[in-house]
Amino acid sequence: MEFSIIIPTRNRPALLKLAVESVIRQTFKSFEVIVVNDGSEPQFEDAYKELEHEFKGQVKVLNLERSIDGHGPCYAINMGVAKARGKYVGFLDDDDFWVDDDHLATAHENFTKTNADVYFTNQEAFKNNQPTFLKLWLATLENNIKVKHTANNNNAYQVSVSDLINHGGFCHMNTALVLRTLYQDIKGMDENIRYEGERDFYFRLIDHAKIITYHPKITARHNIPDIKRSDNVSTSVSDLEKMLFRLYFLDKTILLTKHTDIIKSAKQHKIYTLKFITEELTKQNKHDLAFFYAKEVLLIGFTIKWLLFTGYLLKNYLLYVAKHLLNKQAS
Repeated sequence: MEFSIIIPTRNRPALLKLAVESVIRQTFKSFEVIVVNDGSEPQFEDAYKELEHEFKGQVKVLNLERSIDGHGPCYAINMGVAKARGKYVGFLDDDDFWVDDDHLATAHENFTKTNADVYFTNQEAFKNNQPTFLKLWLATLENNIKVKHTANNNNAYQVSVSDLINHGGFCHMNTALVLRTLYQDIKGMDENIRYEGERDFYFRLIDHAKIITYHPKITARHNIPDIKRSDNVSTSVSDLEKMLFRLYFLDKTILLTKHTDIIKSAKQHKIYTLKFITEELTKQNKHDLAFFYAKEVLLIGFTIKWLLFTGYLLKNYLLYVAKHLLNKQAS
């Protein structure tokens, strides 16, 4: 068995069918599909059972115990990998699907020729069934590296951590194939994270990988979630909650990473994140908290412009305290 493809799912059986079919269509047949049903709600039970019957013999289904909000995709993926038998593991969101039927065939050829432990490709983003033409993830990486790197006979490039970090993007889980022993060595997905778990995994993955290869072809379609829906991880938590998850994984990256390029990138992203939190709190007129986070930015990313903004926040905070004291005295 060469590949184990893990598909976590929750409350989306109709979309899951498209994802599973896109894997089954692969021309390279040494793979298994493991669907991890993360405690979907009772109204979806019959639809999931129908899919399990339809794909009997082609798909393994792991049904997790039902919980209020599910265990989260990181936990679900780890549970899937724990049951995997393939030499390599791949991943697919249940609302996305692969568009290249030769994806695994090309990947296997690349792994065989290069002895790589990581293989990255690209995907295209769609919104309301229309392509967005946004250059996301690693879409433009080839433009940055083809000057100094030559593609192999498989049209893939061997890339370094610096290549990937200087590009600025990261690889979506849909388009990552990883040596299973490497996945286990870095302890898989961080189950404490409900948002940005992919970026955390990406940083740890490239930090420990020995040989990383990148193929610029598009192998998957990513459907941008509707912000009005709550059945997607990226839409089920508030912006400030997302930033808290981001701060956690960035601090972990800074503390535990060995590559200086990754640490530098994490520090820069932490500055951006703290600024976002400060500005969001300012909009909410939470003057004390906005000033608190603004000071943190000054400590790690001092600029004159931000110093002036922090002074402005301090003035607002002092006015707020003075007004509060006057109202208290008047009452």
